Amino acid sequence: MSDLETSIKKLEEKLRQAKAKKAQIEAKKRVAEARKQRKDDTRRKILIGAVVMAELEVSDKLKPAIDKLLAERLTRDDDRALFGLWPLPKVEEGGQAAPDLLFGFEARPVDAGGATGGE
Repeated sequence: MSDLETSIKKLEEKLRQAKAKKAQIEAKKRVAEARKQRKDDTRRKILIGAVVMAELEVSDKLKPAIDKLLAERLTRDDDRALFGLWPLPKVEEGGQAAPDLLFGFEARPVDAGGATGGE
């Protein structure tokens, strides 16, 4: 192998390493940006929740709309229980809802403090 071929091989290897390092740096930037977006999204959710909760403390105007949204949008049983909502009906294999569960968004008693939600 000539000196020129050796030099070319070394330069090709350096180029490959530089490209790999660039790809790694870009991947870290994408991860950092995704992490920042998730943090910002979480912060927005917390702030929206705080504003709505503060408004509910001084006025009942939003309560019916918020109750309806919670009843319609919350699907996990533990999330629904947090707001005093009944679990959603369980669907059996034939596509039929289990008959022993309530439908709609009627409130159920909340254990803490005896308050009810969804009303």
